[in-house]
Amino acid sequence: MLENLTDDQLREEINRREKERKAKNKPIPLAILDTKALQISCRDYILHLDKEGIEPKNGVHCIFEIAMEAVYGKGVWVWIRKQLI
Repeated sequence: MLENLTDDQLREEINRREKERKAKNKPIPLAILDTKALQISCRDYILHLDKEGIEPKNGVHCIFEIAMEAVYGKGVWVWIRKQLI
């Protein structure tokens, strides 16, 4: 059966299956978001900027990480790391 398929058809099928596999494991937003840590981090960012006149070191990146965890849960990083391999 496989011998009847062209190389392009086989590659296409492999790509289709890989996309399907990734879609099954893709994180979905949590039903109830816990934004407390995000609110605190954003407040601290504003306070630091106001007091020091410069952005906190890694402030934006840190807020991004906290936001991702608030929306998708802490396990989101496992999925993200697998996508980057």
